[in-house]
Amino acid sequence: MFQVPHKGYFFGFGSPFVLFGFQGLGEQAPWRIIFPFAIWLLWKHRNATIFRNLHAQPNVHKDALFRSLEFQHCGLNSKKSGSKRVVHVRWERPQVGWACLNTDGAAVGNPGRAGCGGLIRNEHGEWLGGFSRSIGCADSFMVELWVLRDGLTLCIDLHLTAVDVQIDAKAVVQLLSNSSSANFCVLPLLDDCRNLVSTIGQVRISHCFREANSCADFLARLGTQQDSCFVLHHDPPVDLLGMLSSDRAGMYHIRSISDPSPPP
Repeated sequence: MFQVPHKGYFFGFGSPFVLFGFQGLGEQAPWRIIFPFAIWLLWKHRNATIFRNLHAQPNVHKDALFRSLEFQHCGLNSKKSGSKRVVHVRWERPQVGWACLNTDGAAVGNPGRAGCGGLIRNEHGEWLGGFSRSIGCADSFMVELWVLRDGLTLCIDLHLTAVDVQIDAKAVVQLLSNSSSANFCVLPLLDDCRNLVSTIGQVRISHCFREANSCADFLARLGTQQDSCFVLHHDPPVDLLGMLSSDRAGMYHIRSISDPSPPP
């Protein structure tokens, strides 16, 4: 026999969602998105406490907020209707004296077999270093944070003091700029990234379109296929040389993007 916690702990005035009300947690998704995640996670944690005798998680509300934000950025924004326009996209070189770190993650399924990779170039587009990693089964968001940590670590190993970081995962860029809306599951990775950024000194993190991140995508896909956990590439892989030359030459890629809907 076991004691069933009072239902008020989960759904009454003792519920974390009632106590905190999602206030003071930074950027939030609309309530219509938060609500189903909140109910689903409450139900999961309630069952885990009752039937598996696990301790109740005090950060369920933060987990729901994080998942709803990720869904909004990754699942909804790409499907918004509206007019389209064509833009020309290319890899942007860093300013003189800076280096550029591009990172990307790849997963066969989400979650699924995952890999990641990144590369560092100077203002002339010349190779300074690169890497690829096989992660195993993981979701795409955690992979993006993992590869960023690897890339920042490599920057420190190369004694770089000014780095432009370009990532094609907008949700990660926004999370790094907002310290309050983080899932406790990714907090260790997130804290590592922030500590590494402070160690480097001058770091700018920005979002780029995936067409401008093709070299990092190549290394990420390489990571999903390799047997070694981590491979440091002192020289670029042969199959990557063509893409590196295109980036160095400033070659543009065409991308169709949605224009914001006009005001009513």
